[in-house]
Amino acid sequence: MANKIVVTVFAMLAAASSGTFAAGDAAVDSNAVPHIAISPSDVIKVRAHPSPQYWADKLPEGEGRAVITQKCQLCHDLQRAIAFARPKEQWQLIVEAMHTRGSPLTPEEIPLAVNYLTKYFGLDSLPIPEVGMKPCKPREWPKGSSDFRSNWKGSYNIWVSNQQGAGIDIVDPVTKNIVRRINCVSAPDRIEFSRDGNTAYAPDRVEHNITVIDTRTGAIKAKVPLIERPNVAVFSRDYKKLYVGIWPVTADDGKRGYVQVVDTSTLKVVKTIQTKAGIHDTWMSSDGKLLLAMSPPGMFMNVYDTQTDKLLYTCCNKAEIGTMNMEAGPDGSTSRIFFSQAGFPGVIVIDAKTGQELKRVEFYVDTEGPSKGVMHQPAPLGFHGGEISPDGKSYWITTGSYVYRYDLPSLKAVGDVHLAKVDQAGNPFTPAIEGSWLTIAPDGQKVYAVRPGRNLLSVIDVKTMKEEALIPTGEYPLHVSIWPRGTP
Repeated sequence: MANKIVVTVFAMLAAASSGTFAAGDAAVDSNAVPHIAISPSDVIKVRAHPSPQYWADKLPEGEGRAVITQKCQLCHDLQRAIAFARPKEQWQLIVEAMHTRGSPLTPEEIPLAVNYLTKYFGLDSLPIPEVGMKPCKPREWPKGSSDFRSNWKGSYNIWVSNQQGAGIDIVDPVTKNIVRRINCVSAPDRIEFSRDGNTAYAPDRVEHNITVIDTRTGAIKAKVPLIERPNVAVFSRDYKKLYVGIWPVTADDGKRGYVQVVDTSTLKVVKTIQTKAGIHDTWMSSDGKLLLAMSPPGMFMNVYDTQTDKLLYTCCNKAEIGTMNMEAGPDGSTSRIFFSQAGFPGVIVIDAKTGQELKRVEFYVDTEGPSKGVMHQPAPLGFHGGEISPDGKSYWITTGSYVYRYDLPSLKAVGDVHLAKVDQAGNPFTPAIEGSWLTIAPDGQKVYAVRPGRNLLSVIDVKTMKEEALIPTGEYPLHVSIWPRGTP
């Protein structure tokens, strides 16, 4: 059951006034509630985080309601369960998958839950505000406009994937405001961009496709169907292929999964690579020669040769793997792979050529202040987001409400940043699951971390190692990308 619980947690990770927020440095009390001021926005209506009862009250009376309210929010908030409308066959697969991952539903309760969800959160159900969202029809897709980029002030933008908000928020780093929103992407994962930055590719976890967006106008150009639920995607270095991790939401996700390859010129799937379990994250080496594919239910990492798409080796199957990153050596080839693993609070390092473990580096622990000597978070899943700085000299990782920085190549700890534990209204708040992801500005001066359970984007100044702003976002911002660069 222990492994089931770990996979369940990862799966759930895997739904005004002006001014900015100033936070303290690593020595401040992370439980303190600093002042927060919200920049003006026509997109986000800032609010305190709703209580669990708020979402429970969205459920109509009917047989099966008690099962949903009592057992579907033990591992995640109820909003995540009812955010989207689905056909009965999908509800059946999802409920069975949750049961396999450790949900306390009894066999007798499964049909009750499926029938209830189908009746009130199906494709033909009556609308309920804020939940039960239905996929847009093609005629409803954004048509775009010629002035789409007119209020972009910075040389880059931050694209936030609102996985329970059916859209993508585009944040300008200069004004720290949401300057555009792209709707009709039901549950976007991390966004990737073409070489020229004019096309965005968004895996959609609910619609099971890659949504293709013209970044010059904001128009949705196409939706490329995939075999089952996609997660993270990554480009080949020539931008001709998009590798998409597929993690089926089924009871047998620990026995089958896929990496699908999309040809970006034809917008068609040209290859499906079968794996021994569902794939969550993919990652590409800086020289484009290695592809990593990680499986939470299978507890393994596959390493592929991108010239042939053949498996080189499988490693690291002692426990569930989280985020992965690759470091380039002096000659530009991949020297080391960094990743997180359930049960270890820190970074595991392996040799990229052999898969052999080289070292383990535990999370930084404060040496002064109220958190002196205290491990901030046991992190049963290790860390959730990580990225190497553009100059290759730093490694940044995030888990929960903490961001850690390490020097490269030594992996010596530099320090950590305590992110504000508040909701959009600045109230103290701790979500049921505190996943987070980060990315680094192209100039290396800022780090951007999304806070899914809080609906916030944290802005960290690299020089001062301080959280300098909080930006409200749409619902459950699980991933964050930099336009026009995409994944570095």
